[in-house]
Amino acid sequence: MVNLGHQGDQHIVDVHFDGPHAALPVEVLQRRDVIARFDRAHFARPQRHTFRQLMLVHGSGGYHSIDFERVALLPRRLIALRPGQVHRWDASTPTEATIVLGQAWVGGDERWFPGQPSYTDLDGARYAAASGLIDAMANAQSEFEPRGAAERILIATFAALEALFALSATPERDRVANNDPYTAYRQSIESAMAVGEPPHNVADYAATLPFSARTVARACARATGQTPKQLLDQRIVLEAQRLLANTDMSAASIGARLGFSEPTNFAKFYARGTGQTPAAFRRTASAS
Repeated sequence: MVNLGHQGDQHIVDVHFDGPHAALPVEVLQRRDVIARFDRAHFARPQRHTFRQLMLVHGSGGYHSIDFERVALLPRRLIALRPGQVHRWDASTPTEATIVLGQAWVGGDERWFPGQPSYTDLDGARYAAASGLIDAMANAQSEFEPRGAAERILIATFAALEALFALSATPERDRVANNDPYTAYRQSIESAMAVGEPPHNVADYAATLPFSARTVARACARATGQTPKQLLDQRIVLEAQRLLANTDMSAASIGARLGFSEPTNFAKFYARGTGQTPAAFRRTASAS
């Protein structure tokens, strides 16, 4: 199923895809089997996957925490986790759910970004469709051979399940306007976050894109109702929260990692965006 890799940040466990077959691109398994595989201490620590995970909930009880959002496990709820998100399991409940793991490259073009919905509640017809897609993947998994028909079915059906999630979770306005300038801008932010010390000026990102700053601004407004600067600042705040809650890094070190030349500048930026100091957020996150 998974392989625990190095511990990237001091408290976050990096988890890598490791299916029963080395070439398996997608794996279907039950939530109870995941919980039975590890001890409770494993689930008490925040995790960061390098692969995709979809969870279709059948029963009720407990929660799954994703980037500081506690998502209740409810019948017909479809939950999506993406590479880089920090999440925690609630291993105290035996809630029935089916989990589908997909290697990071499965699904092709990535149009999900932090801040977009992490779950959606399916109606009866879409729940049946999702269950059917998962059953098809489970059957293909049992017949898997590298570069065979089952491999193509697994990849295509996983992509279909992700599309069903997107159709159910994303407002019509966002689906229509999720166009190239918006996607390119958000991807450029993610690339900068991965490297460290991301620029804080929208112009620095726009200069790397084949679109004008005005085109990017219009695309962001259509897709989200927000400006490029608002989206950038929200992403920096989220990364700060991940590091404050899940590492022992000092606030000054976190600020430097996020491109702030002085600790006071980081503290002012964070307080302006959240209404509290980094230290206050860390205390609140540690108590939850």
